[in-house]
Parts: sequence; C-alpha cells; structure tokens
Amino acid sequence: MPASTAFAETSAALRKLMVASATGMIVADENETTLVLHAPFANPLKPKEPMWFGMVRTGKAYVGYHLLPLYMNPRLTALVPPNLKKRMQGKSCFNFTAVNEALFAELGLLTTQCTQGWEEDLAKAIAGYRVTGNR
Repeated sequence: MPASTAFAETSAALRKLMVASATGMIVADENETTLVLHAPFANPLKPKEPMWFGMVRTGKAYVGYHLLPLYMNPRLTALVPPNLKKRMQGKSCFNFTAVNEALFAELGLLTTQCTQGWEEDLAKAIAGYRVTGNR
C-alpha cells in the first residue's frame, strides 16, 4: 500500500478516534491535513485565547496525534501505556505510519482519560505556577 494511502487511512482513523474519545471538546479547525480540538474553557494564563486540547496532523513521515493535557500533567502522563509510550515523540505527541487497532484502542482510552478532570488539574497546576513566582 502506498504511503499516501496508508497515511490517509491512518489520519482518518485518528481523527475519528479523537473526536469520539474527546467528549466535550470543540472542533476548532479541520482541513485536509489537520484537525484541532479546543477545550470548552479558556486558557487560564491567557483568558482571551482558547485552551488547546489536541490535534491530528499529517506530516511527510507520519501522522501525529497530539494530546496537550499530557504536556502539563504528570498524573495523565503516568497513564500512558508502555506500548503507546514507544510511539511517543516529545511530551504529548504520538506518531503513526499505519492503522494499529490495538494501539488506537489504548490511545482512545487515554484521550478519554485526558478529558476527565483535566480542567481541575490545570487549575491546580496554574495555582502552583503562580505561587512559585513564575508568573
């Protein structure tokens, strides 16, 4: 199967997965290569800006699945299963070149877990950030 066909199938599967698993999140942008979801609340540090939740982006070498709650939340990061962690690039991105049903099932569960309690965890993190004098 040509890479472009595999990427298109992978992107479509990951987009469907993110929208289905991220209950309550808002589709902010969608085009041929990208899907962006925002949280239903503003960015606590920049209240006039939306809070990003996740993104699926098709690149040249892979399809990236970004879960921003992982970037700032050790509790959620600890929930990443070992098999999925092998696909992790940086703190919040998972890279795929083909559909993998088993990993996608784990990713769907992780996405759902990221939507639950995230706003409360974020508020605690921001409070700690301000207390330490970083803001």
